[in-house]
Amino acid sequence: AMGILGPPDRERARLNMVRVIRGDLPSPREYTVQRKDGSTFPAVVRSSPIISEGKPIGLRGIIFDTTELKRAADERAKLEEQLQHTQKMDAIGTLANGIAHDFNNLLTGVLGYASILKLKSKEGSDVYKGAAVIERSATRASELTQQLLGFARRGKLRDAPVDLNKVI
Repeated sequence: AMGILGPPDRERARLNMVRVIRGDLPSPREYTVQRKDGSTFPAVVRSSPIISEGKPIGLRGIIFDTTELKRAADERAKLEEQLQHTQKMDAIGTLANGIAHDFNNLLTGVLGYASILKLKSKEGSDVYKGAAVIERSATRASELTQQLLGFARRGKLRDAPVDLNKVI
């Protein structure tokens, strides 16, 4: 349904019509058009003067409803935002993966030396107890590192008990 220009654009359109008739304003221009039911839609208006005997006697124009174009542009912006978010999450995952692997390598050394300390000391001695505390803490840190790796892989890897007899 054809409409009229919405209140915010009426004065600007009136001034622009005068400029188009004089040949001072190129087309197209964007306006908000109001339907009979009061709803509005974005539009591009292309107009040109009607010339008779060398003089402008009126104006002809075409109103193009750009609702779908605007909607598509909004959708594209949302998709671009989602893509940027995905790229950020990928970068964070890559960083978390690298940190987790490096941290796991450090923990392997800590766990190894804690085991050696336990083997070389008497059970119940202060050194043995200290080594056991180190071992428990390093094991817990290793579990946290596995969680970090799980985040980095976005749940693609899952820890689950396996019956090796059935697997073999």
